Amino acid sequence: MPILQTSMALSLLMPSQDSSRYILLLNVYGLGVRKIGVTSLPPLGCIPLARTLFGYHEKGCVSRFNTDAQQFNKKLNAAATNLQKQHFDLKIVVFDIYKVLLDVVNTPSNYGFLDATSGCCGTGTVETTIFMCNPYTLGTCPNASKYVFWDSVHPSQAANQVLADALITEGIELIG
Repeated sequence: MPILQTSMALSLLMPSQDSSRYILLLNVYGLGVRKIGVTSLPPLGCIPLARTLFGYHEKGCVSRFNTDAQQFNKKLNAAATNLQKQHFDLKIVVFDIYKVLLDVVNTPSNYGFLDATSGCCGTGTVETTIFMCNPYTLGTCPNASKYVFWDSVHPSQAANQVLADALITEGIELIG
């Protein structure tokens, strides 16, 4: 899940007294790794699960979750910048999926989507994982490409393609 991966990424980038992950990053750096890509947190308040459990039947995203994600992303960017200052030959790119996904959620029709508030699978509000949410789950929509979310947490393949297309230029820095 992106939250766990990005939390791990931040702990990799931010030293603390006993941060074994930061030490791991320095060990990987010592082995010659000089190019690292990390994704930011998405607008967590816009995922269907957050809207269902914490939105209290209000329209729109859960603002406090989005605020937390934005604050985390600022810390992630600052940590990446700081680490690059310490190691001049290290290149870290933070792929900002927050802005792109928020735009897709706010204006789904601009990207060819019909639904940005629920997932395609099941009820689209709480189901996740392969056991609860798969193409055979009762209520799964016939065309997932019209949904921003596949289940209550994960973007659909079509939404992931939009994210990849929008972020490809950021990754070019890692190729050269």
